[in-house]
Amino acid sequence: MISKIEDYINQEKFDCIIGVSSYYSALVSLLKLNYNPKRIGWQHSTTERYFNLKGKFLWHQDAIVKNMFLNLNEYIVLTDIDKKELKKLYNVEVTRIYNPCSFKTNEKSKLNSKVFLAVGRLDKVKGFDKLIEAFYYFSLAFQMIRLRYQDCFLHIHKQALQFFLYLQLL
Repeated sequence: MISKIEDYINQEKFDCIIGVSSYYSALVSLLKLNYNPKRIGWQHSTTERYFNLKGKFLWHQDAIVKNMFLNLNEYIVLTDIDKKELKKLYNVEVTRIYNPCSFKTNEKSKLNSKVFLAVGRLDKVKGFDKLIEAFYYFSLAFQMIRLRYQDCFLHIHKQALQFFLYLQLL
């Protein structure tokens, strides 16, 4: 599998390869390529979660982590806390880029749509189970008082296999 990824990248000659998450950041750092693209690791969660959570991600994988930092041109984190923690743990300089902030607009919704749309990876950590439960109670409340939102529905843009796990909650 990895050799196929390496063959593809060698063929396409990408300028930059970005590994999103600890696993893919480590993978990008280990690829054997016949040219020298920029290699970037992107930590999309906390340092605590990636490196210090027992049995998860890169917990107790110091050799892999040190090699990863040596072979990446850049490593990106989301917070200053993560940046400081990685400096303390591995003596590495990383780049902090915050997640985008919500936008502001002067235009307000007329609330005419009766569709609640949720888009995202259906992992427990994303809270779709809580969203489904909250929407259930929202629907019950509006059905009882017969307000205009009684026929609202929740649309979850999903990945097919994971969707069936959430059907059990309904």
